[in-house]
Amino acid sequence: MKLTVSHRIVTRFDPPRRRLLQSLRTYPTDCASQKVLSWDVRVAGAVAGAAFTDGAGDHTVTFSSPGEVSEVVLEITGEVQTFDTLGVLRDLKEKGSPVAYLTPTRLVRPDAAIHALASEAVATIAAEAGLDRAHALAQAVTGAITRDRDPAREPMTAAEALEAGKGGPSDYAHLMVAAAQSVGMPARFVYGYFKRSRAEFETVIEAEDQIGATLAGHWPAHAWAEIWVEGMGWVGFDAMEECCPDEAYIRLCSGRDGADAMPVRAVAQGMGSEAHAVALDVAGTDQ
Repeated sequence: MKLTVSHRIVTRFDPPRRRLLQSLRTYPTDCASQKVLSWDVRVAGAVAGAAFTDGAGDHTVTFSSPGEVSEVVLEITGEVQTFDTLGVLRDLKEKGSPVAYLTPTRLVRPDAAIHALASEAVATIAAEAGLDRAHALAQAVTGAITRDRDPAREPMTAAEALEAGKGGPSDYAHLMVAAAQSVGMPARFVYGYFKRSRAEFETVIEAEDQIGATLAGHWPAHAWAEIWVEGMGWVGFDAMEECCPDEAYIRLCSGRDGADAMPVRAVAQGMGSEAHAVALDVAGTDQ
């Protein structure tokens, strides 16, 4: 399938910020499930700087905006050829060990309720049957919370999502990571695009510090989890859509949780409010 992405994020600062520096992990990388045909990331008025690929195989480019900045326009467009690998991530050039994804962060720290949910899900499945255990965890998460379709809502921790009984893509992914880690399976958070993704909304964030993080927690596209299965490697699970990622998905980047994996990070001098206007469309055609 060929997926076409059009993603525009306009950020307005009140009052203006100074010396804005952005770190963007908004670049899909080639692997068995996707081949980038064309991809363009533009930040109006900014200068592209250092670029590198980290140990997880994610590509990052920095952009700097000198002087005062009252508005930043980020535009992401591109085409990606996708393939169904049954959720198995192959041929991604990464160097990290899956063991690093066993330690929970604040956002995915399992509480007693998550432990109970995960333990019950895998209680009758042998430890050696890693794929079966992962599927059982995904089914448990799908049944534990319902969809919240508000793309502008602030993501929750895994424990908060389970207690609330509802959530968006990031919340499903956080709960999935927490559940897997609670039964000893390495798991990580993944951001990307999904064929049926379409959003248009505005949000306002009040900055608490002189150095603020743009779009912290507000990536409106899609998110899912990957669980390490011995003998197979990383396998993706989208508990919200009740499937493993297939040709309808574009994988961007990963991390220990949603904050760690955030595709758009920014720091600047100054404090005040940030207003974000987002327009997103992901369309696909069979090839």
